[in-house]
Amino acid sequence: MWRAEAAPAPILLSATASDASTGGAGVQAGDQVVVRFDSSTNAVAITAANIAAALPLNNGHSWLDGAGAIASAVWSTTTFANDTLTVTLSAGTATPTVAIADTVSTGTVIADVSSANPATGTAALAGSFGVDRLTVAGIDRAPASTTLGRRHATVANGVKVYDDLNDDGVLDTGEPALGSRRRPGWSQRRW
Repeated sequence: MWRAEAAPAPILLSATASDASTGGAGVQAGDQVVVRFDSSTNAVAITAANIAAALPLNNGHSWLDGAGAIASAVWSTTTFANDTLTVTLSAGTATPTVAIADTVSTGTVIADVSSANPATGTAALAGSFGVDRLTVAGIDRAPASTTLGRRHATVANGVKVYDDLNDDGVLDTGEPALGSRRRPGWSQRRW
């Protein structure tokens, strides 16, 4: 009598965060984590009630928001049937503590198509939930007693720019406005 072999256990390939909310830095409602496996899965429904058992996180972190919820978890096909799970986060009363570089593991919930062999493996959470951006609120103005020729260095697009300060302590960053004073010898150099 011929007997079919059980499918091998799916292996966790990757977990990648994305700033799907486009709302700024850090985890926010609508941000997503895409989890990929190397083969078909049983596509078990992932909910707030079982996500900690399905995809445990290290560091005591959680997929759940302050209200104990996730927005959704949807299976899709990238290469094999139901090999990709997209978890959309929510932020009711507080954001989830899941973070970049967390270790995502497989628990006992996600398995092969026959549900006989639980998924295996771990993946470090890559990607980004939004990047912190540097905001410059002002420039360092020279005191009124500044001598002419003092330089101020800034970095723009990876290029260090040295700008001379004029006699009133204001940083010269380009051509002066029509009718304004310009100190002889003013220059802008790029290294």
